[in-house]
Amino acid sequence: MRIWAVWRWGAAMLHRQRRGSGDALVWGAVAAGLVGVLMACAPMVNTLPVTQDAMGRHITARKTLPSRVNLLDHSVETLGVLAFAGPSGGQLADDLASQVEATGAFRVVGPQALNERLMRLGLSVNWDAAPSSLLWVYERAAVDAVIVGRVEVFDVEGRENAKDTPTLVDTEEMGFVINDEGKLVYGPKQELRQIPLYCRTVMGTVAASYRSWGARSGELIATVRHELVTEIPVFCYRGDVPVELARDSQDRILRRFLNRLNKQFLEDIIPQTVRDEILFETLPGDAGGAQVQRTELAILYAERGDWKRAIEVLQDCLRDRPDLAAVHYNLAVAYGATGQVTRAREHLRKALLLAPRKSLYQQALYDVPVSSGNER
Repeated sequence: MRIWAVWRWGAAMLHRQRRGSGDALVWGAVAAGLVGVLMACAPMVNTLPVTQDAMGRHITARKTLPSRVNLLDHSVETLGVLAFAGPSGGQLADDLASQVEATGAFRVVGPQALNERLMRLGLSVNWDAAPSSLLWVYERAAVDAVIVGRVEVFDVEGRENAKDTPTLVDTEEMGFVINDEGKLVYGPKQELRQIPLYCRTVMGTVAASYRSWGARSGELIATVRHELVTEIPVFCYRGDVPVELARDSQDRILRRFLNRLNKQFLEDIIPQTVRDEILFETLPGDAGGAQVQRTELAILYAERGDWKRAIEVLQDCLRDRPDLAAVHYNLAVAYGATGQVTRAREHLRKALLLAPRKSLYQQALYDVPVSSGNER
């Protein structure tokens, strides 16, 4: 509208000058009109809206990516593993406890130790554990979650092929022989005999269901099922090898079979950590000096990877100023970086209640994954 008004003024001036004194004045009026148009456009350019980034601090720190079965979201620090039901269930549980402990993600109480604790307390946990018994387990046995399971399919068989191979064996006759070092020594003579060589292939299917119970809440976290269909690489042994050694080899093969099955479940429960860029929101000056300093301290802890202390400091901020949306947002960031996605979503919702139009909070809530908590 402003440009149109200036244009109309220039056209009127042009009409007047045509009745007047000459071409020079006409062109002067045209020039004046053009100058007016440019002057009208200049302030419009300066008044275009400018989008400014929110006050924030970008840091690079290690954070936890939530796993499919997110035990961290249930505040699990100590994990108990009980013997599984079904064939080779005890071996499967022992191997699972060893593998989880080797990752360092959780403190682990293995099947034997946990069973002893429960027996002393007169408690038991099974596949269909009652929530009340789980609360007792948390209070008395000092575990935050329990994993139980059952082997549902165990169809393993071995195929064995025998082939005669020429082998030097000792005889009962004594005499002078050349040993491995090329020296002439007195000892049992050797002869070439055909000894059977047995080569065994273990193959089949093993399937198990893993159930995670939250001992703090007595709630079912998740149930997942894994199946392994594979053929274990062959191992061979001579026919003159003692039976015990051959059985030991077979046991090792079976343990490898169960180990592979547990590795699939480990991918469900063991969180991964990565270094990533994380955005904290800094507080405005009117939030209070103490809150600003606490926020800076929390960011410093986060940069060092000490998320536990960062959360504690931000919780102190929240107790004093629960009305600050930025504190809720920062606490949500810290919870999200430690895999506690339910608490992160809770504080992001509170931040949005205090600042519903803030796009930073809306996007953060959209990016937080939903925690697992249903049976699968």
